Amino acid sequence: MTHSIWRTRGLSLILLITLLLPVTAQPPVRAASEPPLALEPPEPQPTLDYDPAVAEAAIAAAEQSLNTSTGYTWVERSSGTRPAGRYDFTMAYDSAREVVVLFGGWTGIGYLRDTWEWNGVNWVQRTPATVPLSRSGHSMTYDSARGVVVMFGGYRPTNETLDETWEWNGVNWVERTPSSRPPGRHGGGLVYDEARNVVLLFGGQNKSGSTWTTLNDTWEWNGSNWTQRYPATRPSTRQYHAMAYDNARGITVLFGGRHRSGDTYVSLNDTWEWNGSNWTQRYSTTRPTERTGRAMVYDRVQGVTLLFGEGSGGTNDTWEWNGTTWTQRYPPTRPSERNGHAMVYDSARAVTVLFGGQKPQASYMENALDDTWVYDIATFCNYITEIPYNECEALVALYEATDGPNWANNTDWLATYTPCSWYGVTCSGGRVTKLDLRTNQLSGEIPPEIGNLRALQDLFLPENALHGPLPPEIGNLTALRQLWLSENQLTGEIPPIIGDLTALIYLNLGRNRLSGAI
Repeated sequence: MTHSIWRTRGLSLILLITLLLPVTAQPPVRAASEPPLALEPPEPQPTLDYDPAVAEAAIAAAEQSLNTSTGYTWVERSSGTRPAGRYDFTMAYDSAREVVVLFGGWTGIGYLRDTWEWNGVNWVQRTPATVPLSRSGHSMTYDSARGVVVMFGGYRPTNETLDETWEWNGVNWVERTPSSRPPGRHGGGLVYDEARNVVLLFGGQNKSGSTWTTLNDTWEWNGSNWTQRYPATRPSTRQYHAMAYDNARGITVLFGGRHRSGDTYVSLNDTWEWNGSNWTQRYSTTRPTERTGRAMVYDRVQGVTLLFGEGSGGTNDTWEWNGTTWTQRYPPTRPSERNGHAMVYDSARAVTVLFGGQKPQASYMENALDDTWVYDIATFCNYITEIPYNECEALVALYEATDGPNWANNTDWLATYTPCSWYGVTCSGGRVTKLDLRTNQLSGEIPPEIGNLRALQDLFLPENALHGPLPPEIGNLTALRQLWLSENQLTGEIPPIIGDLTALIYLNLGRNRLSGAI
């Protein structure tokens, strides 16, 4: 016996599907209630005039990109909720919980004390019972041996620099009270030295009374106390320099920053390395211009230290340090010019994550940015701007998992950078809202990435050759109103989470080999 399952809004309905129901071979019949497909003719393409000078310039730019690109690019990521725009803040990557942690900063009109986490898809605000005071210019890093994010210092709206040490354990902030501690500061550099299991702090700027002092001291935090180190050589005094730990070489890399002399700041572009006992200046014939900012990370996959932006007035250039030479990269896409942003390396997803910053040459009321970017291997979806990156990933995964090249109709799929014009795809407000690929010779399993289509309202995949289980990620489609998967070869248990899709009006799983209750 064949069953069609229907769920109506406001009606709790539990139906069972008999195990291993046979699929009868017969010509596919479209239900009268199923809406017909409506295809729009393609838009006419504009006529382009050929300009030899423009063509030559484009070829030269392409050759430069090929010669100085590693196959990586910057990709903007969208999130339904996200932190307010800010700059002069910091982030750290919690490798145990696989999230980026963000705290505080300056909006241009006020100081912040909020805690956010990025899980690779969305930003989620945390509401701990204990929260540090609002601040900017603080430093953070992740202590992987003890599983906590360590934060030190910062600048308060009361015009003072802080000497506090705080730790975030994933649930709450805890202030530590060591017997010895560095002087208060903002704009210091902080990294975790994995080889020596200590947090390393260098430099920054201290304010005592009305006196500002730029520092070049070196300190280590072992989880209990701060200890000052006295190396034979060290960088000059500075603040807002970039630091990153190269775990392959067991070296901390420092670049740039600015030195204060009276009321004048001088930006720097020198490179230094710390080996656990001494600082050594390194020289490269090519190097980034002088800059102030702390946006630098170590990319564990590429084995290079990555630096982005923060040049004079705010830049958007990308540089890599391989331990010997600085090399500028020219990715096909990149964030806008900025400074005061923060970057971390997400080792679980093998990407660098960038958030926020300050627009150059903008007023305080307008210059705080709230965008999220990742530096990742260039893929097809890197070039898609019409819909969110993760929704593009879902469409590509569906195409690849269900033998897309042999679909009955795959017009424009992966052939254009406008997925909203692909056969069977409907969008609204920059989101995929409908996917209609009925009777289209899809063959394979529905991929779990289907759960990325969180704005999807209608999913029609009946009368194909889909097999295997229903991915539980379908439960992520909370906006879904219609789900038609009838007349396939689906097997296994029906994910119970489908019963939690409160917006669902029509559900048709008939003529499959599914079992279970909803």
